[in-house]
Amino acid sequence: MFQKITHDAKRLNELISLGALDAVNCLKKLVYQNTILSDYDRLVIALEKWPEIFLDFNDVLMVQRYLENRHKRNKRLRNRIEKLLCSDSPIFGTLTFSDKTLNSTTQEQRRLLVVRYLKSCNCSYVANIDYGKRNEREHYHFIADKRIDPKGWLNNGALKLLKIKSNSSALRLARYLNKLYNHAIKDTTKNQKIIYSRKS
Repeated sequence: MFQKITHDAKRLNELISLGALDAVNCLKKLVYQNTILSDYDRLVIALEKWPEIFLDFNDVLMVQRYLENRHKRNKRLRNRIEKLLCSDSPIFGTLTFSDKTLNSTTQEQRRLLVVRYLKSCNCSYVANIDYGKRNEREHYHFIADKRIDPKGWLNNGALKLLKIKSNSSALRLARYLNKLYNHAIKDTTKNQKIIYSRKS
C-alpha cells in the first residue's frame, strides 16, 4: 500500500530537532484511543496535525521506524545488563580520563582506549559514554561480570569500582540495572553508541 521507507539520516535528525518524536508519540496515544483508525488514517492525521514537521508519509514512517528500533535496542540493552547482574561477581564502574589524556586524544581515541582496556580484562561488559553535569567532562560507565584489575587503566585516568554483592536484594539489583540503563539512554550521552563485549 505504501512506498518503501527511504531512510535519510540527515532528514531524520532534522525531524527529531523539529519535535517529530513527541509528535509520533502523541499520535500513538491518539491511535490507542481510537482503534478504528487505519494506517493510512494515522499518516494523514500526522500530516494534517504537524505540517510544520512532516512533509510526507515517508517522514512519519521514518520516525515511527526510528522509535521502534530504539525501543528494541533499549530492550536488548536491558536484557544484556540483567544477564551481567546475574553473574557470579558483577561490578559497576566509572572510567575517567586525566587532563593529559583528554588533551592529547580525540573522543574516538578515548573510546578505543576504553574498548581495549575492557577487552584486556577478559570479561563480559556493557559500557557507555557520559558527560559530567557541571563541566561536561567526558567519562564512561560500565558493568562487568567479574572483578577487573585497575592497573591497566591508571595511565589514562582514574577508575572507580563498585562491587555488586551477590546477596543483594532484587530491589538493589534493579537499582544497578536502572542506573546503567538510564546512563546509557539519557540525553547527555549525545546519542553515542553503547560498547558491548562480544562474549556475553
